[in-house]
Amino acid sequence: MVFDADNRVPPDFLEKVCPYFPDYDAVQARIETGNLEFNLLTRLADLEFLGFTDSFQKTRWAFSINVGLGGTGEVIKEGRRSPNCDFFVS
Repeated sequence: MVFDADNRVPPDFLEKVCPYFPDYDAVQARIETGNLEFNLLTRLADLEFLGFTDSFQKTRWAFSINVGLGGTGEVIKEGRRSPNCDFFVS
């Protein structure tokens, strides 16, 4: 699992992603900025996630193209190599 300090996942995150693992090797959750109201930069970062990343992922999913793994909210099945890193998840 990957979590960044400036983003949040819902408290029931694991309960929501675990059912996907019989069929998928990795799951990418929607990213939500935790410090949205801190300043203009954090609001713009959230706008980027909502406007570009979220729509990009949904479009890829709609066309049956693998979605990208973006860091926060990324969960990879044990023993599968992460496409973003040079290590194995254990």
